[in-house]
Amino acid sequence: MTPDKTVLSSFKIGNATVEHFNHSSAYAETPDYITITKGNIVDTICVATNIATVTKNSGNVINIGFYGIPKLYTKTIQLPKGVLEYTIAVDTTYKKKLH
Repeated sequence: MTPDKTVLSSFKIGNATVEHFNHSSAYAETPDYITITKGNIVDTICVATNIATVTKNSGNVINIGFYGIPKLYTKTIQLPKGVLEYTIAVDTTYKKKLH
């Protein structure tokens, strides 16, 4: 059974669309994906398990907030400085709220 795609956020930046999503599963923790689509080109910006938020800045900047250092499960990951003509800005200062 294929997990369902759940879109967490989506926005236009210039002539491109950025999408933050995951494939929900009742049986396992799944990572979040951030992709950018421009025309026929689809590129993955990152795959991580601790993404807090994805927003656009003025101009061609995509802001990605993380709960600490970007990770895929327990492995630290590196993000590109840019994708297509867009700059990627990383913020690692987000804190998870305690209930």
